Amino acid sequence: MSEVRRRIECCWFAVDQVGHVGVFWNSGGFGLIPETAFRCRDFAKVFEELGGPEAPDEEDDESDYEEMVQLIAAHGIFAYDNYRGDAEEELPDAEDYYFTEVVHMPYELDMDGSPATPLRVDSLPPKYQKLITKCRFDGAVFGNGAYVQPAEYAECLFWFGGPIAYLTGDQATVRPLPGKEDQFAEFCEQLRAKYPKRVARLKLEGPGG
Repeated sequence: MSEVRRRIECCWFAVDQVGHVGVFWNSGGFGLIPETAFRCRDFAKVFEELGGPEAPDEEDDESDYEEMVQLIAAHGIFAYDNYRGDAEEELPDAEDYYFTEVVHMPYELDMDGSPATPLRVDSLPPKYQKLITKCRFDGAVFGNGAYVQPAEYAECLFWFGGPIAYLTGDQATVRPLPGKEDQFAEFCEQLRAKYPKRVARLKLEGPGG
């Protein structure tokens, strides 16, 4: 995996093992991004080129974002985000919220972002077939479960000085990022000391875990 000097805020695409397409929002630049993934900042333009209708600007307000997610799902694409929300509004236990500051969390399937009829990547324009199929998650099926952790399927980019471990898509296991194994034992000690209730529900899998 590769470290980058600044957080990358964008959306990126991946294909699951059955050829379905997912778009992932890296809100705030905190999520892991597969090195081979097609990334873009102007999603509305790309979505139209994929054959979708005109999408609202997701930066305008929450209602525009929700409308956009519904349009994406209607077009057959799974929509995921790694937005963590606020400690008070999203997670009743502040320990759970601050745990997300020190561990790379998986991307969550938006409640309105699961299509009734998934789009297959081979039905996209040739240009985007080539770009999007560069990132394939063998072993994953989008929509089977609420979360996807890209680190389980691909070499990823992560921001310099950020978390050294990630939470798996099943929300059950914490593992070190490749190249960070030598820091994992000390990291686990700190997790147990600071987040005892959350860690009690998890398996710490790695050297010294």
